Amino acid sequence: MGCINAIECLSTDDVPPAQRFDYWTAVLSKALIPMTVSSDDVEAFRARVTHTPLGALHVSRTEGGAHESARTRADIRRATDRCYHLLVSRGGQWRFTHCGRNLMLHGDVVLNDSAFEHHIQIDGDYDIINVRLPVAWIKTWLPKPGQLVGRRIASGSRWGQVLGSALMHLQPDFVARQPLPPAVLADHVGALLALAAGSYDEVAGTERRLAPAVHRLIVDRCAEPGLTAAGVAEALGVEIGVVHRALGIGGTTFARVLAAARRERAVSS
Repeated sequence: MGCINAIECLSTDDVPPAQRFDYWTAVLSKALIPMTVSSDDVEAFRARVTHTPLGALHVSRTEGGAHESARTRADIRRATDRCYHLLVSRGGQWRFTHCGRNLMLHGDVVLNDSAFEHHIQIDGDYDIINVRLPVAWIKTWLPKPGQLVGRRIASGSRWGQVLGSALMHLQPDFVARQPLPPAVLADHVGALLALAAGSYDEVAGTERRLAPAVHRLIVDRCAEPGLTAAGVAEALGVEIGVVHRALGIGGTTFARVLAAARRERAVSS
C-alpha cells in the first residue's frame, strides 16, 4: 500500500501468519535484493519496509522482530543485475556474515555486494536503513569498492560516526519531503562513504598485494571438484573475507575466477 508521495510501505501485517515468509521474501526481492527468510517463531514473525528512490540510489528502512535472512547462490542466480548496499543499524544488534563476520551495533555501517552470499541473524527487534547503490554510481566514489565490502565501519571511528549518523537520518519520509535535489543528497552519501573508506587504505593495500597469489592458487587448483574460497583462504593462511576482498578489489569474484580457469583448462586439455 502506498504511504505518501514516492514512498511505498509494505508489512507482514497485511497477510495471514501462514503467508508471512513467502510474502516477506517477495517484498525483500522487490525492495532490496532476492533473499530467503526464516524464523523459529512463525506466528510471532513480523516485519515492515518503507522505501523510496533517491536519484540513482534507493533508500529502504526495514523494521521488525527476530528472524534470519540469507542470500544464497540460488538467490544470486535470480538477480538481474549487481548492486551494492550500505546498511546502518538504527536499533537493536544483529550478526552479519558477508566476506567476514560482524556484530552490528547501533550506528555501525557495512557495505554489501550483491554478487556474494550473505547471512543475517537478528535475535530481537531491529531497525535498519539500507541504501542501494548502483555499480556505476559507487565507482565514481570508490574506484575499488571491494576493499570495503564486508568490513564493519564502526560508529566510534572518525568518519564512521559521521557516515552512520547521516545514514540513520536518511529515512524514506525524510528523503521524500526533502527540498534538496536528490542528486545533492546522493552526493553527500558518496562523499562521506569515500572519507570513511580512506581509513581502510592500508589494509586494502595488503589485500591488493595478495590478489595475484589468490588468483594463482585458484588457477592452480581449479581441477579440484570441491575447491572453495574457504579452502583457498586456509592454504594462504588468511581469513575467507580477505580472499573475497582481494578479488573484489580487482573487480571479480571467486566463482568467476574459478569458472574462467576451468574453461581455459578444458580448452587446453
